[in-house]
Amino acid sequence: MPRKWVKEELRKDRLTNWVEKSVTWVNQNRENAIIGVIVILAVAVFIPFSLSHYARRNEEGFSLLARGQREYFDNRLDKAIFFYDQALQRSGSKVIPFILFYKGNSLYEMGKYSEAISVYRGYLDKYESRKFTPEVLISLGNSLEQEGKFNEAKEIYQKFLDRFPQHYLLPGVYQGLGRCYEKLGQKDEAIKIYQQMSYFYSGQLWQNMAEARIKALSPTP
Repeated sequence: MPRKWVKEELRKDRLTNWVEKSVTWVNQNRENAIIGVIVILAVAVFIPFSLSHYARRNEEGFSLLARGQREYFDNRLDKAIFFYDQALQRSGSKVIPFILFYKGNSLYEMGKYSEAISVYRGYLDKYESRKFTPEVLISLGNSLEQEGKFNEAKEIYQKFLDRFPQHYLLPGVYQGLGRCYEKLGQKDEAIKIYQQMSYFYSGQLWQNMAEARIKALSPTP
């Protein structure tokens, strides 16, 4: 019991000393103390405001994305892009990667391949680790092909193969890579790609497509 009383008294002494020292410091450093209080109050007000502001931007971004998607599926691509651009102005929103992907797709379908390339590259510059990266890579490769940039397209398709060797989009990547080699006049390399495609997709439609290209590229006896 005495020990408990002693501990309580020591705690009181420590608290008293701390309060006395704090008061003394404030009196001696009044200007710094006032600044400190202002900073604490500013942070206390700013954090809830900033979280609320961020949540509002996210909500606005997703709402504009939904409106863009409605226009996209109704084949009003210009209007879809208008809403995507509006949503992109909500910088910091979680919806930005989605918008870049869908905007790139809309531009591609409109035949604006150069603009689509720019949008897809913008996605990869900032969001390469995100969910849609495989889809963006193959779309970028397709867009580069349409622009006749076969060397660049080939590099993108190869990057896809290296990073996503089990992805469901691989048949299209093999086809794209084979097409690029063909356009570049590298028939032997194209045949190798189609042979890989035939092997990996044995018994499927993809094998038939690969075998058809191998036959077309192989020298006749």
